[in-house]
Amino acid sequence: MPTEIRGGQIKDDTITGDDVDESTLDIAEIEDADNDTKIEVEQSPDEDKIRFSTAGTERMVIDTDGGIAFGNTSVSGASGAWNYFNFKGGGLRVTAHNFYCDNDRGVLWGDSSVSIKGNATAGTESLTVRANYNAYIHVDGVNDSVGIGTITPTASLHIDGTTYTDGGVKWKIEDVNAHAALTVDQHVIRCVQSSSITLTLPSKSSSANHVFIIKDALGTAATNTIRLAPNGVDTIDGSASPFVMDTNYASTTIICDGINGWMILG
Repeated sequence: MPTEIRGGQIKDDTITGDDVDESTLDIAEIEDADNDTKIEVEQSPDEDKIRFSTAGTERMVIDTDGGIAFGNTSVSGASGAWNYFNFKGGGLRVTAHNFYCDNDRGVLWGDSSVSIKGNATAGTESLTVRANYNAYIHVDGVNDSVGIGTITPTASLHIDGTTYTDGGVKWKIEDVNAHAALTVDQHVIRCVQSSSITLTLPSKSSSANHVFIIKDALGTAATNTIRLAPNGVDTIDGSASPFVMDTNYASTTIICDGINGWMILG
């Protein structure tokens, strides 16, 4: 004759708390009459998980270390992959504040007109912030770039619109003392040459709208000239010849038009 009351032995609603010795009560499962809505604490031997099911579908799992998965509980690996509070497959809706998470790849605030939405699809990872249906900030995780006013940023920071700063702007200054091929990662070039040098400009095809500021920092250009050479068939102010800086302390600002080549601004 058994000395303990177990879950399988409780068949009706006549047992009250006074009838049960809680110290020996061992219930592995609480279920409804047709066994499709239930709470399980040992689906497999010594599993150490709590599983919740409704209408025949597992809805939530509390894992051994406290990780919680909702909606789609068939997450591969340990619950550490669930980040301890993970909504999979379904969504989270807080009606009072109109918050909605539409799936495991996006987060939506408000409605489709105002949103913060991520895309975790391999090869297109991104995050986009929208207001009034317009994308104002876009983070491109594939190309390591951020767009403001554009969802196709072509630089580390691409702003499609006007900018305003209530303060100073700092530019990186790079010293050059020998022949060099300039790149679009550079902006202000401080020439400290002890002999004549040639600086080759990058191709117009990859440099549209880029600006270089080039300065004869030591005041020796009259003797040690600085030659700005176009790349391939590119031109400088319509000429295929190098632009020569031969005045001491000369400074040249040059911009790429992306069509013919480069234009001297001053």
